[in-house]
Amino acid sequence: MYARHEGVPVCAAALLGAIGYVVIAVAVFDVAKYFVEEEVIRGREMRLASEARRSLTKFMSTIVIAVFIEALVMVFREGSRDITMVLYPSVILFMGILTILGLGLYQRLSADVERQVDEKDKVHEKAEPKPKK
Repeated sequence: MYARHEGVPVCAAALLGAIGYVVIAVAVFDVAKYFVEEEVIRGREMRLASEARRSLTKFMSTIVIAVFIEALVMVFREGSRDITMVLYPSVILFMGILTILGLGLYQRLSADVERQVDEKDKVHEKAEPKPKK
């Protein structure tokens, strides 16, 4: 009735392939936009740890979202062809989850260190006498 390729209707296979290409294109565009914003428009070095943390979080979030979407497309594509091949996209999903957990741990630890450094700086500022004019 419908044309099939590897047990999947051709239109479904074409649609999943197109979605995969769109995901990759959007991820590449988003990463390029990130680099333009951070390196060209800002045009200065990051002086604060919070700036670096926000910047890294934004970059990693873009990458991880693209990985998740691509892995989901792969799950559907492989699941409709051969269910035993779903293991590989599942591993990619798991790696995306580990990346998010690692990013969360980085956020937590760097925020704690920032807080400690800020507290030490405030104590140090109070201990130093202010120069008289």
